[in-house]
Amino acid sequence: MHIFFLFLVMITLCLWGTAFYYAYVDFDLLMHFYFGLISTISVLITHCWVFFYFIGTGQGIREGVLENNLDRQAIKVSGKFKGMTFPFALFSMLFMITTSIMGGALRFQKVTPTTHMVFVYITVLFNFFSFYQEYRVIRRNQRLMAELNSQIS
Repeated sequence: MHIFFLFLVMITLCLWGTAFYYAYVDFDLLMHFYFGLISTISVLITHCWVFFYFIGTGQGIREGVLENNLDRQAIKVSGKFKGMTFPFALFSMLFMITTSIMGGALRFQKVTPTTHMVFVYITVLFNFFSFYQEYRVIRRNQRLMAELNSQIS
């Protein structure tokens, strides 16, 4: 599953790169707007996938542990993993939404370009950190599931 996560992150990075290109190199604000909007959707999909991944695997771990009388500590660890990723995913999405709204407001001169750019950089940096954190925890969760599966087999 970490490969699918990396695939979603790569799509997001390509969309961000294209949005930056149209903002700084080609100066096509309409294309920048479209790619900014599409990259916002990509960020939301990526972080929502992390939400669903940990909700689903947490439930699977709970059922597997209870059905096979395994150490219940794995359920707590799984919940801890979810708690380690949810705040990052949530705030990454909120920052991205805010940045997109500011981009739309910029088109109507409700915010300054500097304000929008500050939020862009904060959003991108926070998302990079979130992607890193989520990837680390997804890998740890996969190891936990592999360990539990080896105990069941």
